[in-house]
Amino acid sequence: MTTTHNVMRIIAGALLFSGVAVAGVGLAPGTAHANGGPFTWCPGQSMDWPTGPDTTSSGIRTEYSWDMSVCHTWYKVSYGYGNVPRITNGTSTLQGSNTWDGDNPPPPNPSGFNSGLFWCPVPPHYDPNFHR
Repeated sequence: MTTTHNVMRIIAGALLFSGVAVAGVGLAPGTAHANGGPFTWCPGQSMDWPTGPDTTSSGIRTEYSWDMSVCHTWYKVSYGYGNVPRITNGTSTLQGSNTWDGDNPPPPNPSGFNSGLFWCPVPPHYDPNFHR
């Protein structure tokens, strides 16, 4: 009787622990991710982060192209939802842009996609492809 009771307590404890762990893992990625900004860039300032939108991550350089003769109020937005062209392989493209120039940037989850309580890739898309 004592052995059965102890085994049941161990099983109940393990189930409770794993339930709490799964709930914690499932909810953590869903934490709100606010857009960055507003930031201001003016002629004469560096285009590199933190004054400008250009970044280098894991050895990959991301450069943006805008009118270099005026000041810009800009935001960091979800991947693919920017309106500032990126320079990729010498060509200008909006695909993959995460920099918004001007007022009214899109919200942190413009697609409205919600994975519920379980793990969900953020953003849940590679690129919205509306810039094509």
